[in-house]
Amino acid sequence: MILGSSLNRVLAALRDLLCIDTHIVELKPLPRRGSQREFFRLKLENELTFILVIYDPQRVENTYYTNIAHFLKEIGIPVPSIILNLEKENLIVIEDLGEKDLYSFREMNWEKIKPIYEKVISSIVKLHAYPPSQFPYSRVKISEGFNEWLYRWEREYFIENFVNDIVSLEVRSPLLKELEKEFEKLTQELMRIPSCLIHRDLQAQNIMVKNNSIYLIDFQGMRLGNPFYDIGSLLFDPYVALPQKARDELLELYCKEQTQPISIQKARYAVTKASIQRLMQALGAFGFLSKKKGLHEFLTHIPRALENLYYLLSLDDQMKNLRELVTECALKHGLKL
Repeated sequence: MILGSSLNRVLAALRDLLCIDTHIVELKPLPRRGSQREFFRLKLENELTFILVIYDPQRVENTYYTNIAHFLKEIGIPVPSIILNLEKENLIVIEDLGEKDLYSFREMNWEKIKPIYEKVISSIVKLHAYPPSQFPYSRVKISEGFNEWLYRWEREYFIENFVNDIVSLEVRSPLLKELEKEFEKLTQELMRIPSCLIHRDLQAQNIMVKNNSIYLIDFQGMRLGNPFYDIGSLLFDPYVALPQKARDELLELYCKEQTQPISIQKARYAVTKASIQRLMQALGAFGFLSKKKGLHEFLTHIPRALENLYYLLSLDDQMKNLRELVTECALKHGLKL
């Protein structure tokens, strides 16, 4: 909850910044998200609005947000502007981009929404192309990059929070050993792709749309990793049912915009592997947020995540045990794949 003294500091700083004498007329809570942050829309007398964010510094990546935002702006990635940063209060004020995210366009015809997705691809290509050797580590902190440990942690997160807690399935030792063999091979495939800066949570609710422009948000988890983890997050987004035609066109665009050419065949293979990993992480997150954080709205996205994961596993003959597990999860969840 916002303390009065913190709110007074925000108002005083905004008055100085805007060079006007104004007052707060509304402080409206916004829907909860899964990152241990609270969001409010702050409205001033002169109709100006801002987004006020209170974050929990114990989730360390939340403390990285401001400097990452400045860095992304410097390299031409569209993100909201930081208006105020009150570190002692664990509070920031950012540009209000309105209420339309990419998710709000989910019912729109593909041809109409396609130009917005193309802008997302162009922005993420620019992020992926930034040379990691030039990253300003001395002034911008980011999370540790993807490695064997993190890939393993995501899959354990999936087993514990989704398979065990949501589906109420226990993965017994013989199957678990076979799964681990498949997971080790998946890690090797994922780590063959050179690492670059990735958003790490590139899904429809993290892309704002304002005046036909797009803005990336929730980038505090940015780190080095497999670029196709981002592309898979977008193409096989559990929040949005993209048609296969859209996935093909966006992947082709991503390949075409690369400075170093990549064949569509290699890209399809790479995005299949990365999307399998990403969807396990997403299902684990849905389980954790709904069961342990009380954010039950995340349960509604489980069916599409399972359907996407099953579809990808049907294209991959190296993960038969995982496919059988996902099939059993789907049946217990009442889905017919």
